[in-house]
Amino acid sequence: MKKSNNSNTTVIDQYGSDIANAYYRNCRSGVYRRDNIDLASPQATNLYNGYITSVINANPIEYKKKHFKELEVDDIIDEVLHILIYLLGPNFFKQDECFNFFKAVEQTDSEDILDGICLITLGANGKKDYHVKVARLNSISSVIALTHEFIHYYLHLHDIAYVDHKFYYEEIMSILAEKIACEILTSDGVGDITKKIENTRLEVISWHYNAGLQGYNEAVNVHNFLKGIAMINSRVKSDLERMEKDIPWLRSEVQTKRYLEYAKALRESYGIGYLYAENLFQKYLDDPTNIQKIQGILQGEHIGDTLKYFGIKSDDEKTYEVAKQKIKRMCE
Repeated sequence: MKKSNNSNTTVIDQYGSDIANAYYRNCRSGVYRRDNIDLASPQATNLYNGYITSVINANPIEYKKKHFKELEVDDIIDEVLHILIYLLGPNFFKQDECFNFFKAVEQTDSEDILDGICLITLGANGKKDYHVKVARLNSISSVIALTHEFIHYYLHLHDIAYVDHKFYYEEIMSILAEKIACEILTSDGVGDITKKIENTRLEVISWHYNAGLQGYNEAVNVHNFLKGIAMINSRVKSDLERMEKDIPWLRSEVQTKRYLEYAKALRESYGIGYLYAENLFQKYLDDPTNIQKIQGILQGEHIGDTLKYFGIKSDDEKTYEVAKQKIKRMCE
């Protein structure tokens, strides 16, 4: 999720502070590791930074709803179900889980095809409640958006999202599902949207590491400046209050620190998510029977073990080359 170039907010902006606080609590309780051990070595850091630079320099294009063929809602749902049966496997696909997922879906007015979120809240009885927000269900791109969010829903529903204790792993399976979904839509003759989806996903990553990061830093700097003179200038005080209303995580130093830590983890989840997902996708293309290893992750096996099985490593140049080749093909 990211802020659109043509709009002021996305669904995450509405819940950013709450999500950041939840992330902080999960780190404190041991649900997530706070450090990123995948990027702990200088070798891994250098390779990863080079990969992110290649994403930014590729100038990926963000495609909007208007750039995709229209589909009726029933056809969209049929395609999603077809994809999910394949991804989960017939023995683990459950109609009632899909039905509950679709009941939780709320359509927004966003024109951004990947502007979605799967929120999990706890009711008074401790039961999880799911709230899924996606852009209007009216085009072939909606198949990808729903598939992406369903994987988040499924992993949290079955408590699989936490098995590696790495928040920055949480986008791997959803991004991999996007790639497989595009492949299925193409092979079934529904439409080849791979290049548009890949460009849009890469643009999201670019935004998080470029414009988005700059925006966070600028917001902190402007806020600090306004705080410095608000005590002696009533007009500036009003500007400060308005800014804190628009950007709640600036209201306290503690909240700002938590939000920026969460924002770092989030951008790493997209960067690492795409890197590892593309490598897993290529393993699947090389040998379609590898879908069984992917299904194993959806059944609770550690992603880390599967990455190790395939030799996908954060300090190995070959891992990054796989992603860079895909970026070059998609953005040329």
